[in-house]
Amino acid sequence: MHLSSRRPARLPARILAVSAAALLAGAALTGCSASGGQSKTDACIVVANGLEAVQEQIAGANTALTTGDLLTVQANLADASSALSDLAPQVTNAEISPILTALTSALDKARTAVTDAGTQDADAATEALHSSAGDLQTAATQFNEACGS
Repeated sequence: MHLSSRRPARLPARILAVSAAALLAGAALTGCSASGGQSKTDACIVVANGLEAVQEQIAGANTALTTGDLLTVQANLADASSALSDLAPQVTNAEISPILTALTSALDKARTAVTDAGTQDADAATEALHSSAGDLQTAATQFNEACGS
């Protein structure tokens, strides 16, 4: 689809900002050790590293959306969600594990929204992402509150 006559479609700024904010929280983790289990700090580090790792997929999805390559957008969001999901066995802290689940679910919701929008209409995909960005914002805020300073 040729998009030169339209403004470039982009992932909602909130999605990218949320991910960046969550990554920054990992730099100033609070320490709180759980006796006999994974510490909150250790769990936060695992999730922060996972979020850092998915930045490439999110950036790739943004680039693909600007060129109208919606299949790549879908694939990159699926890869990002899968990568976070793969962290679940490493995050056993009772406070942080549900936050990881929420982050993964939010990325899944964004991918599903783009998939449901189809592969021919970048504007519909952008609107679908805007509609699903709230869950990602909420999950990132939870992560920042739990793991930030």
